[in-house]
This record gives sequence, C-alpha cells and structure tokens, in this order.
Amino acid sequence: MLHQLLDTADANRPNALTKSMSQLSLSSDDSERVSVRSTLVSMSEATKTNNKHSREVVFEDVDPEDINFALALGDRAPETIECVRINRCRMDSAAFAALVDNMCQVDLCRLQILDIAQNSIGGELVGPALLRLIRHARNIRHLALGWNKIALADLVALAPAEGPDAAFSISHLDLRANPLSRPVKSSSRRPSKSTSGAYAPTDLSWLPSLIAAMPKLTHILLAQASLSDTDLVALIHALVPAIPPIEYIGLEWLGLGSRLSALSTILSDLSPKLSTVPHQSCT
Repeated sequence: MLHQLLDTADANRPNALTKSMSQLSLSSDDSERVSVRSTLVSMSEATKTNNKHSREVVFEDVDPEDINFALALGDRAPETIECVRINRCRMDSAAFAALVDNMCQVDLCRLQILDIAQNSIGGELVGPALLRLIRHARNIRHLALGWNKIALADLVALAPAEGPDAAFSISHLDLRANPLSRPVKSSSRRPSKSTSGAYAPTDLSWLPSLIAAMPKLTHILLAQASLSDTDLVALIHALVPAIPPIEYIGLEWLGLGSRLSALSTILSDLSPKLSTVPHQSCT
C-alpha cells in the first residue's frame, strides 16, 4: 500500500517526506474496500421518492428524456433543496447540459450535494455545464462524478481565472471509475500490444489552478479510474501543496503495485534532495 511505502521512506531518510506526510494521507489498493455505490448516497436524508417533505431531488433508473427537474420539485421551494441525485439514468453530456439549463432557472442556494454518478457523462460539454451549475448554486460541497466517461481534460473549464469569485465550495470530489486518462486510439480493429494500456498525452498544466479553485477540498476519490503514470504524478503534485491540506486521496484498485516508476517519481519529487540533508558523522 502506498501509505506504507511513504512511511518506510520517511523512516529511512532523515527529514524526508515529513512535511508531505503531515499533509497527505493516501489509501491504496487493498487498504479499503471500494463500494460500487456512490459514497454520497448514504449522506442524504430523504427516500427515493420526491415527496413534499424531502430536501432532495432524486432520479434513479429513469430515461434521460423523462428527467424533469421542475416536475420533480412539485410544490417544494427550490431554495430548500440540499441534494440532487441522478444515478443510473444513462444520461449523456448533452442531456446533462440541458438539465443544467433548467436547474439554473431556479434558486438552488442551499444545494450542497450533486451526485450524478453512474451515467454516461463525458466530453467537452461536461466542464462548462458543471461550471455553470456550481457558479449558480454557489454552495455545492460534495460533487460525485464517479462511474461516468469523464477525462481530466474534460474538467479544464473548472480552472477559472483568479478573482474573488473563482473559489468553489467543494470539499469532496468523487472521480472513481472514470477514464481520467484517455487511451491512444488505434486504427486497427484488433487491439495491438504496442497500444494496449497506452494513453494519449494530455496537457494538465491547468491542474494546479483547478485545485487552487477548491480551497475547501479535503477528499478526492480516484479508485478504479484509468489514469496514466504521468497524469497520476501530475495530479498528486497538484494536490500536495493544497491549503488546507488534503486529508484523503483514494487510490484503490489502480494497480500501484506494478507502477513503481510512478511511485518513485512521486516519492522523489515530494522528498528533499539528499544532497541538501546535513550528514552527521558517527563518533
């Protein structure tokens, strides 16, 4: 497990990783059982029915064309809604963007949980739609995007320019089981050994800006995601300087045991250079 490797490195090298260890707690392959359901589901108070006393709007196993946010609200005031869950609805990015258009017509000032896990969302429409809804609702803290088709590059629109309105309220970000790194497209119909497991290069220079835009972020879940070594290193390096410090990075089932090169890069870049560590002679 990665946190064990970090502890070992900390013990074997003077002053190594002490600063990073105080900020970073990583969970890896077998340290925790990964649920196939979103962690945000258990946080909601209401039942699966959109009743007049519920503070959440729920769509589960509903055809995308049947998702009607205004109808689901019923007689409830939109400013009382704290959670929106849309799961297993086969909703793609176009349907999600259209839904966001409708949601932004009403006041969602108390919306704290947005759970759109287990759909078919991905591509260039995702980022702008998420940005619009996050800006409109203002107080979304838990954002569950797991089990979709989202790549890191799809979220570039969430890395806004600096300014007083740039910060998000997100504290928990769930990206589990997404193709965060896109594979190289092969022209052959048969999978080639040379391209199997290969990922297309991605410019992630904007990642630090995205993390900086989430100053309240404490938990990020990446379990079961497809993530190249290069993108994994870039993401970890963007997360480590975060203030306040990230408390939990879920890396379960990423095959870290066979990715020693990436681990070595993470460890070496997070540790002070050995040449800068003062040596004490034994007398």
